[in-house]
Amino acid sequence: MEKMFEKPPENELEKIKRENLELRARISKLEKENLELKEQISKLEKKVIFDDLTGAFRRNFFEEKVQKDTNQLLGEDDKRKEGYKEISILFSDVDNFKQINDKHGHSKGDQILKEVVRVLKENLREVDVVGRFGGDEFVIEMLGANKDEAKKRAESLRKTIKEEILKNVRIEVSLSFGIAELKKGEKFEEVLKKADEAMYLAKKKKEVVLFDEIEKS
Repeated sequence: MEKMFEKPPENELEKIKRENLELRARISKLEKENLELKEQISKLEKKVIFDDLTGAFRRNFFEEKVQKDTNQLLGEDDKRKEGYKEISILFSDVDNFKQINDKHGHSKGDQILKEVVRVLKENLREVDVVGRFGGDEFVIEMLGANKDEAKKRAESLRKTIKEEILKNVRIEVSLSFGIAELKKGEKFEEVLKKADEAMYLAKKKKEVVLFDEIEKS
């Protein structure tokens, strides 16, 4: 007859319990370290992707995003996503920003830049992307918007930004917008240059300007 399973000695049981507790503690520590590592990686990714001050996309990431969308939506194979058959680029900057900084200080200037991006994000669609290109220059990608639709939205944004910043910062601020629509086969750098040229004229006129309007004039 086989022997019944013998219970380990009491001291052996205590040893097993202790080793089990130690193992659980080590697993818990590793899980905590793994979570902390993931958080650090997430923070680093955010620093690479987002501008520290405003939360807008950094220039490099923004350009990569637009180029990817351009290839997908306006590529040679013409396989476009439903509803997003156009892409418009809006180039903008804060009017007389240097004078604002000189008069009110850089901390106030930083507050204005944060407010600009906040208002932009709150009044754009989820598919639209805002990038900071340095200083007070911001670029917006509008998916599914032709130049005329983009102009209407920019005019609305210009009005809303002026009202919101005056209310929250107590300083009168305006943005100039230049707009260009991406054409099939056109590179992002080309359309960005067009939008920049349109913005240069917009700053003189204090209004939203389409690049096509420059060509016609």
